[in-house]
Amino acid sequence: KRRNQTPVGGTSLGRFFTMQDGYQMLQYRAIVSSVGSRILDRGLFLLDAFRGFDVDNDGMLNCSELYSGLRFLGLDFKPELVYDIIKNIDLDGNGGISFFEFKLTFMAGQSGGYSEENVSAADFKPFKVKQYKIPELKDMMREEEKSKQKVTSSQLTKLSYHVERVAEFNSVWKSRGLGTRQKLALYMPVTKFKWVERAFNGNKLILSLGCYANNE
Repeated sequence: KRRNQTPVGGTSLGRFFTMQDGYQMLQYRAIVSSVGSRILDRGLFLLDAFRGFDVDNDGMLNCSELYSGLRFLGLDFKPELVYDIIKNIDLDGNGGISFFEFKLTFMAGQSGGYSEENVSAADFKPFKVKQYKIPELKDMMREEEKSKQKVTSSQLTKLSYHVERVAEFNSVWKSRGLGTRQKLALYMPVTKFKWVERAFNGNKLILSLGCYANNE
């Protein structure tokens, strides 16, 4: 029986396929751990922090609210890093963070785990978070969509393609040093012409349909 297909980007494995290497993965883990620890040091539950950061009370954290919340915790990250965090947390791709996504990510940085019972029993004491506005991902994505050009049917008829055997790969991710049970590596086919080939392939592109996995 065939199992239902689930897009990998909407699962906890998605971040493994969007980050370039093990160093970037470790950096991300350090950031997540730091945020969870800072929330705990403030004497807050994750739900408390989420409620305090969500200044418009819409049940979602946008980029500005998360950026402001991190600065409230004493973490002066650049907006670009905030965008990277949201892209890795945002499972449904709407440009914001729900409490489920917030909890799923930052509970890892709280020693002793995370208890729903403690949260439900806690009395939330509102606190003020100074707001710092930054461009929103959803607006940036909307502008990006506007800049895209649709390919017409007549243009498609002029395209030709053929399949070639892959001759060269670049390593994009390795599990080495991450404590995984099975050693795994991901490779992406080289999709650039060599400098000598460019003169003869000016109107051609090499496209790859995905990564290749192999044991380290």
